Amino acid sequence: MRKKTGNKDKKILEAAIYIFAHRGFANTRIADIAEKANIAVGSVYLYYPDKESILLKIMGEIWKDVYESLEKTCENSEFNVREKILAFIDLVLHKLSENKEISMLISHEQNFWMMLQKGIFVEYYEKFLKLVIRLLEEGQKEGVVIQDYRPDVLATLLIGSIRYLVYTWQRGELVVEHQKLFEQIKELLSNGMFV
Repeated sequence: MRKKTGNKDKKILEAAIYIFAHRGFANTRIADIAEKANIAVGSVYLYYPDKESILLKIMGEIWKDVYESLEKTCENSEFNVREKILAFIDLVLHKLSENKEISMLISHEQNFWMMLQKGIFVEYYEKFLKLVIRLLEEGQKEGVVIQDYRPDVLATLLIGSIRYLVYTWQRGELVVEHQKLFEQIKELLSNGMFV
């Protein structure tokens, strides 16, 4: 039996992100991923039984990273609740904008896989969402966030709108400088929810 060697797993994941983002999950074959990674098809199967397991690992790593980053921010007593909410917005903006393919992949595939409740990413995304809701509730208790909004609706709106804005920007539909886009999104979102 052949062994797993080198950095093939990383090459597989990087290739899969690119292929899934540009072709979509349904139109991707393991052979496409192997070709993009410049490895044999059989090597992919040493690491993953199918393309679904590759996609779910990628999305799991993305949302685990985002959740753990926000959790650290929320635990930091040096930040007040307003700063924590702005840090959440920054975190999502930066995570989705740092890699065009990740932004496209999340936009194309996440809703379908959430609906199926498949993969560890669902757990991390839901934990992330609960943390954002808790932050907004804390903001309402402290009089920083407008009381009239349901925190769960506001959290979903914030995450969804950031995700879609970054996606359209990555696709070139919004022509604006990176930093200017971030400033405008933060200003719009914070002006709409802060007291």
